[in-house]
Amino acid sequence: MKNILIVLAFACVLAIGSFKFPKNIFKQDQLQQNNQAANQIKIENWGPRETPEGTKFNIQPDGRSAMWVKVKGVSMHPKTHVLFGGNEISDQDIAVQAESVTFFVRDELIQKSGSYEVAIIEGDTGRRILVGEFNVRKNE
Repeated sequence: MKNILIVLAFACVLAIGSFKFPKNIFKQDQLQQNNQAANQIKIENWGPRETPEGTKFNIQPDGRSAMWVKVKGVSMHPKTHVLFGGNEISDQDIAVQAESVTFFVRDELIQKSGSYEVAIIEGDTGRRILVGEFNVRKNE
């Protein structure tokens, strides 16, 4: 009986040692990594990046200040929005397209000098993408 157990244990070790994983398992991992890379967001450029206190910038025909972000990989979900110094910009004040996000900045947000973080928040994933710091300079 003892000999049979030893033979069975040895057979199990040989079987486990010679087991080969199916090749498609590793392909699945590679596909998942490729999908994650494809879902990465890349900020390519943005602007304007500063203005004096209380001074409109990139003025649009309706008199509002506007910013643009050249970006790849952002979700075009209807709830995607921008945070400007912690203030949400959404709905009719933002346009999310395949390779850009444009939005209006309310006058009250640029009245005081300081540095204001600009970030995009995807509506479907909740991912937060830092665009940069917008600077409102003191008037001299």
